[in-house]
Amino acid sequence: MGMNTNIEINHYMADVSGLEKRLPQLTQEIFAKHTDVFAGMNYTIDKTDERFPVLVVKKGKKKLEIPAHKSVAYLNKKAFDIGSVVVYIDKTDTFYLPASLTEQLK
Repeated sequence: MGMNTNIEINHYMADVSGLEKRLPQLTQEIFAKHTDVFAGMNYTIDKTDERFPVLVVKKGKKKLEIPAHKSVAYLNKKAFDIGSVVVYIDKTDTFYLPASLTEQLK
């Protein structure tokens, strides 16, 4: 009998699940703001379909299209799995996505 805090439960669940990283670090890696991930790059938000906006990032000849609410992105129209669902918040016009997506534009 006892009491556990939410932090202790997080540590326990991460240990039981075999995760090597804690939730705050995973959150920073998987759900980073697009403004931070693509800072200094040329990006726009295509709202042709307002329910499913698409973040479009261009660098040189590369064009990365990242649809909201999906786990697939497109590099020069070729689909690839990004390993996480992209979250879009319309009130702040912000995408939350894996920070590793910048690797696609190198």
